[in-house]
Amino acid sequence: MTPTPPLGQSPSQGYSTPNHGHFTPLVELTDHLETKLLKIATLLGKIIGAAYTVLNKLKPGLNEKLYERALIIQLGIKRVSL
Repeated sequence: MTPTPPLGQSPSQGYSTPNHGHFTPLVELTDHLETKLLKIATLLGKIIGAAYTVLNKLKPGLNEKLYERALIIQLGIKRVSL
């Protein structure tokens, strides 16, 4: 059985399935998802940027622990908390 849209909202306007008797418009869900994705993309950019900085500053062939420590420091500089 297909749920009916809330009063004043036509089926063509889009709505989500009921959530404990309440409907959340799809527009609100989409906006929330876009905000979360933007935060994730920003965080990922900082992490990748920090990794490139470490790899460009340190010479290849060093102990892995040195790269790890340098990455932790660089993430702190970029204000990334995991």
